[in-house]
Amino acid sequence: MGLWAKLREILTQSEANANAIADLITRAKGLDEIYDKIFKTGGMGGGVASKTIIYNGSIGYGAFNITGVVAVRVIGEIIIPLSNHVDQTSVGTNTSPAGLIGATPGTAMQVVNNIWVDNTPSRFEVNLPNPCLISRESINVVGTVNLVAGSITLYCIWTPISDGGNVIPV
Repeated sequence: MGLWAKLREILTQSEANANAIADLITRAKGLDEIYDKIFKTGGMGGGVASKTIIYNGSIGYGAFNITGVVAVRVIGEIIIPLSNHVDQTSVGTNTSPAGLIGATPGTAMQVVNNIWVDNTPSRFEVNLPNPCLISRESINVVGTVNLVAGSITLYCIWTPISDGGNVIPV
């Protein structure tokens, strides 16, 4: 049951539920504040951090460290085409290695300045990824031994949710 439906249910019951109503209103205000931080003012309001990843055959590359809780969107730009190989690369966290940008073959990462938000990079992206909430994790790029050349610049668009929420390039 949604928050507003629960509130409506409680309001239709007796006055004895006044404390429950006050609690729900407080929780709803907290959710409204988080919603405003994530989705208003153009989507994200904290900042933009960037990190260039140079592929050299490693199986992983550190990109950003997260302190506190932040909402993020990660977007990549192809700077130098990756090795023209079917092996895949992705962006995510230790908990979800492809959770921010899904697995994409090197063969799809061949055009300089294409934007990488999904497994088909292009010059024009309408469907930007939804913000993800991350708490005290690192954002990493997954590579393979066959992706030995190329580079991308990652842009992490973020806003803090908790006190101390920050994104730090590594």
